[in-house]
Amino acid sequence: MVATIVTTTASIHRIPRCSSSKITTTSSAIRHTAHNNGIPVNRCTPIAPPSTSAKSHAAIAISQSTHRKIVTGQDGGITIPAVACSNPTTSTGKIRFMKSYPGGLQMHCNRLGNAEPFEYSFDVPAAGQYALSARVVTVSPDQHLLVAANDAREPVDIAAPYTIGKWEQTQPVEITLVKGKNVLRFTRNEPVRGMSIKEFKLMPVK
Repeated sequence: MVATIVTTTASIHRIPRCSSSKITTTSSAIRHTAHNNGIPVNRCTPIAPPSTSAKSHAAIAISQSTHRKIVTGQDGGITIPAVACSNPTTSTGKIRFMKSYPGGLQMHCNRLGNAEPFEYSFDVPAAGQYALSARVVTVSPDQHLLVAANDAREPVDIAAPYTIGKWEQTQPVEITLVKGKNVLRFTRNEPVRGMSIKEFKLMPVK
């Protein structure tokens, strides 16, 4: 006697319910489209570190090294890739370094948990006032970056535009830098929501 197993379409295509404990890989949680630019599509899905081989880890390290270069232009302007952090230098539970839809890499600060600070160390050719702006993607309004240059006692507020998943530049704010080594320390306002950052621009104020 032969047993017959019947499988229904509903059992095959059952869609799991949203759960805060559900963890998926980056490839399934992120979709790079012209509209979301790398923002996690499913807000119920925390991003887990992708499973990669030793060769993949080496390739990622080379790619990150290439895209971490801080560049000073002839006009004195400085471009700081968001992934060029001096701290943290690798992805954490809150901050992810990932491929970017426009090319290269980007930083994504996810919406889960408290804000995690990050910072950049770089050299400046001349002391003075600089206009600082950031290229960002947001999917929620009322988001802010708070930045303190060197030993500044109070951070400067950078209001992030509500970009609805598209890349836009923030309005510049002025900060004071010294000649030689400088450190920019960033944090976020509460409550924290998802934000992706491509790069920071510093231009001398004349």
